[in-house]
Amino acid sequence: MSSFSQSARSLLFSGVLILVFFAMAHFLKSSIQANPMRSAGSASLGMGILHGAFMPLALVPLLANQDVPIYDVRNTGRPYHIGYIIGVNLCGLIFIPPMVEGIKMGWGLIRKRKHHP
Repeated sequence: MSSFSQSARSLLFSGVLILVFFAMAHFLKSSIQANPMRSAGSASLGMGILHGAFMPLALVPLLANQDVPIYDVRNTGRPYHIGYIIGVNLCGLIFIPPMVEGIKMGWGLIRKRKHHP
């Protein structure tokens, strides 16, 4: 199998992974908006993990000058904070390596084209 087909498969996988992530974020956002007073309880470890995992998605609306919540102020304290940190790190662990690999492959393809017209 040629390296280009491996590159294409890796980029395709990264794209599908990103689409799945955005679909999950959209579903989570719509479910939260549908029921803003979801319960009388405070957000705990599980919600902290979800909020942390989806926090990077807030960058796009924030750059578009929309104020979006990235943190639940009604939380249980340390368990929520630990969950939030775990979620942010899980998101990075899942998405950063494929992005870096895609960038490396892209630069490799550009270099090959420059040396072999």
